Amino acid sequence: MTERIVDLPAVGGPTDLTDGLYNVASSLGTRKDKHTHGQFIRNIYLHRHELENIYRYEWPAKVIDIIPFDMTRRWRTLEIPSLEPEHIKQIEREERRVKMQNATMKALIWANLYGGAVVVMRVDGHGDLEDPLDVSTIKKGQLHSLIPLTRWELTPVGGIEYNPLSDNFKNPPYYRLNWVSAARIHPSRVIRFHGREMPNFIAKEELFWGDPMFNRIYNALLSSQTVQSAISTMIHESNIDIMSVDDLAQQMMTKEGEGRVLARAQIMNFMKSVLNMVIIDSKENIDRKAINFGSLPELQRETLQILAGATDIPITRFLDVSAGGLNNNGFSELDTYYDMINSWQVTQLEPSLLKIDEAVTRSALGDMPDDYAYSWNPLRSQTLTEIATGKQADAQRLVALQQVGVPEEALMRDAIEMGLTNNLEIETIEEMEKEIKPDPDNEDDKLTGE
Repeated sequence: MTERIVDLPAVGGPTDLTDGLYNVASSLGTRKDKHTHGQFIRNIYLHRHELENIYRYEWPAKVIDIIPFDMTRRWRTLEIPSLEPEHIKQIEREERRVKMQNATMKALIWANLYGGAVVVMRVDGHGDLEDPLDVSTIKKGQLHSLIPLTRWELTPVGGIEYNPLSDNFKNPPYYRLNWVSAARIHPSRVIRFHGREMPNFIAKEELFWGDPMFNRIYNALLSSQTVQSAISTMIHESNIDIMSVDDLAQQMMTKEGEGRVLARAQIMNFMKSVLNMVIIDSKENIDRKAINFGSLPELQRETLQILAGATDIPITRFLDVSAGGLNNNGFSELDTYYDMINSWQVTQLEPSLLKIDEAVTRSALGDMPDDYAYSWNPLRSQTLTEIATGKQADAQRLVALQQVGVPEEALMRDAIEMGLTNNLEIETIEEMEKEIKPDPDNEDDKLTGE
């Protein structure tokens, strides 16, 4: 009786799971299946100096700047019903004075680059930087400045608080400013900005900072730069001259013969350079081989497409080029990207700005309105065609409302809000309302009901 030997799936590797597809005939799931031996390992960790070198010297490193720039470039519109327009302008002026928009953008850039950054609030009349700060006690004009710093410019003092029930969770008792050893900063004055999210166990090792963007996109970035460098090198050898020499192998066996061959090649190259012509022996032959670059641009674009995908940035935004293809204006992918930016503004940026917003508002007005709110301004400006189409649709809605008997004063107010008129003002509508409304002291109005 012949013994049957079955090649079972290998165990003891990355996982011991054996509930996948298994086929002895095709070797799927067996020791011969090369796919089962693949595993993900952490083979690279970029240190601060490596991150800085990539950021300074490699042009694709602009991915570090693009998202923070887009998150802050159009900024926001304050929407506080309880305040007069002049008071809202005071808050906006205070934001500009302390360079809030610029400080936020820098903190986001450095968080992308290093995995973390902070904005330190410097407030007058509330002790030194090492003293606790209660933002609800800030009075008008007391916010001195906002100072953006990288995570590497601060060192935790006293260890990190790991208890999630503590008010100081993920923070140390103090931060020390590295270039001024005696300077300590209380965490209540520090607003943290984080890089990409990391699993909790790894984040704990990194003192609860985020992950630098380059760690995640390193392979895609390396592939892109490798292809670009290879193409640049190939350009120098785009044309290669090939010279056939009679009995070359025999001549190269002696130093005299080798010297004659090299001398002949040098003379031929010199003549071609000076006279743009070559004189050869009847037994010699010269041929030129040219490299075909036809598919290389597409290959380079594919590597850039992968890099852009790794960074969540559309290729049209990453390269600042128009989208290819018929009837493709790139708006669809940009709109998706801008929606993503808006969600990051709401979910990631707004929580970091809460304390800064209160400090700026109290420094501008001396108080914090209960109905403080704002909306992020749209990132894409409408085209003239889109504006005209929208205006036409608004006008058609007003006509439809007029036909069903909506009062004229209401239609006029809607026209102003829609921006359909530049000449009609609220005061004019109020005068018209006075003329339309019945006068209770007029006997004729009482009798007619008008």
